[in-house]
Amino acid sequence: KADIPNPIAPTVTATNITMESNSLVYVGRKLQLNATVEPANFTNSITWSSDNTDVAVVNSKGVVTGKAEGTATIKATIDGYEASCVVTVQTNPATGISLDHESAFLTVPNDVTLQLNATVSPADTTDVVTWNSSNTNIADVDENGLVTAKYDGEATITASIGSFKAECVVKVDVDSATESNGFTAHFDNGLDGFGSATSGQGWDNIKWTKDFDTTGNGGGSVVLDGSDGGSPNAAPNSWIYRSLKLPKNQSFDLNLKYRDAQGGGDALVRIRVVSRHGEKILQPWTLANDDTWHELDFDLSEFAGEYITLYLEQNDSKEGGGEFIYFDDIILVEK
Repeated sequence: KADIPNPIAPTVTATNITMESNSLVYVGRKLQLNATVEPANFTNSITWSSDNTDVAVVNSKGVVTGKAEGTATIKATIDGYEASCVVTVQTNPATGISLDHESAFLTVPNDVTLQLNATVSPADTTDVVTWNSSNTNIADVDENGLVTAKYDGEATITASIGSFKAECVVKVDVDSATESNGFTAHFDNGLDGFGSATSGQGWDNIKWTKDFDTTGNGGGSVVLDGSDGGSPNAAPNSWIYRSLKLPKNQSFDLNLKYRDAQGGGDALVRIRVVSRHGEKILQPWTLANDDTWHELDFDLSEFAGEYITLYLEQNDSKEGGGEFIYFDDIILVEK
C-alpha cells in the first residue's frame, strides 16, 4: 500500500493585532507584554522592537527589560499589522531597611562567620544594599552581608540602601584555647612602621645604626633623630611603633633600653600604648641627658587578649645639641 504524504499545513495570515497601550516597568526589572492576534490560529511570528533601546529593550518573546528612566515605544508587528505600547521606565526607591540581627557574638575559631540578611521596603526596590564594617580588623563583611570575625573587640556592621541604614553590633572573642604559650615579640624584626615630624629638616628621621649596641653582637640599635628648637610636652618629632595581638590569660612585660647620643643632650622620651579602650602613657616625656643606658620594664598584663599598638617617641625639649635617642633590646615577653 503506497504511503500517502502529509498535507502541507495552510498558512493562516493575521488580520489584526492588539495589546495594552501603556505599561510600567522599573529599572533592571522585566515586563511581559502580551499581544492578541486575530485569528487565533495565525501561523506567522510576531516581531518585537523598541524605539529607544537606551531606556527599554524587548526580546523575541515580548519580554521588556527596563534600562534607564524614560519612555520607549514597544511595537509588535505581524503580516503588515502592528500594535504599540508606551512603556514608562522608573526607579523604585527604597523606603526602609532592617536586619535579622541587631547584635551578635562571634568567637574565633568556633563561630567565625555570620550571615546577615537585610529586608528592604519595598521588596522590589531598584536600590541596592551596600555593606560596611566600622572596624575591619575586628570583623569584616562582604558584599552579600557575610560577616567574618578576626580579633577581639567590637565592630558595627551597617547595611545601607538609599538614605536608609540598619546596624548590627558584632562582638568578637578569641578563644583562649587558640593562644600560644611563650609569647615573645622582638621589635627589631617586627616594626610595623615609623613616623617623623614635617619640619622640613633633614634630621627628622629614624634609622638603624651600629652605634651604641648594648649587646655587643653587632646588631646595633634604632636611633630617633628629631628637630632642633622643639618644646617640652609637644608632639613627637619622630617615633616607632608596632601593633600586635596579645594572648589571653597571660602576664606580659615590655623591656627596653634607651639613652641619648651624648651627655647633656636635650632629647625627651615618651612611651605609650593604645588599645580599643584608649591611650595609656607608660612613661611621660622624660629628659635623657646623660650618656648611660636606661633600662625600663613595664607591666602590660592589663592588655592581655587585646589588640594594641606600642609607640616609642622622641621630642626635642629646647634649642641645643643632642636630639638623638637610641633604643635597643625592645622586647615584649610573657612573664
